[in-house]
Amino acid sequence: MKPFQTLFAGLSICLLLGSSLSCSKEVYLATAMPIEVDGKTEEWDQDKMQYNSSTRLSYSFAKKDDRFYFLLKTTDQDRIGQFMRSGLEVWINPDGKRRKSYGVKYPLGMRAMMRQGGMGMGPQGGMPSANPGENRKRVLDRMTQDVMLVNFYESGREGIVYKKSDTEIPVEVEINLEEGPLFTYELSFPIEAVGGEAKKGLWRIGITTPQATDSGNVPAGAGGGRPGGGGMGRMGSASPGMGGGRPGGGMGGPGGGMRPSGMASPLALWTRVAVK
Repeated sequence: MKPFQTLFAGLSICLLLGSSLSCSKEVYLATAMPIEVDGKTEEWDQDKMQYNSSTRLSYSFAKKDDRFYFLLKTTDQDRIGQFMRSGLEVWINPDGKRRKSYGVKYPLGMRAMMRQGGMGMGPQGGMPSANPGENRKRVLDRMTQDVMLVNFYESGREGIVYKKSDTEIPVEVEINLEEGPLFTYELSFPIEAVGGEAKKGLWRIGITTPQATDSGNVPAGAGGGRPGGGGMGRMGSASPGMGGGRPGGGMGGPGGGMRPSGMASPLALWTRVAVK
């Protein structure tokens, strides 16, 4: 365990949901230095995390030197399945507006990978293994190779896809999926990538899934799939694997038969963060 030190993060957090606004005092985050973006939470003070019961998400923010850090966690099976199937988007608006300005799309999700023709479970996209745990690992590995960035460093750079291993990528991002289940997402980027030091002030951070619109409404036809549809099913408490379930089912758990995911409502959670 790394030695813990108390770091003033320079952040105060206000959560906006609908017409209700609740604000906390300035947040002090207990963190080890430096913060390592590895999809783990050892550097973060769990008692200081914000929790939103409507979305079943826990999250926290930090600022160290010229970098901004974001941590997201959930143990909700349907929400995890939604992230894996449809992807996850984090939006940063340094002007404090509820508008998608700078975006990080990661993971891109199974649907995006299938459109790209890259979701085969076997080696090089071939036949799946007889080992469910091995199939799960292969799918997760393929889903986490690419990161899509929107407008970083330059407006108009819509949907630039980087390999996460690319040394020129301006962000650090990792996810970790553990049995239980526990989904952890960790993101870091230089403040200059979203407007520089001049953009200190009240920011908006959006946490969305692709099927949610800017207003949080669901487009026609979006949402849960048909019974027995493909995609990632609910995560089991034991080692989940592929297959099983009803005909056409996607990811199943021990013995198969778990319902497809998509039960989680489309996500459009926006928070206000005072960056000093």
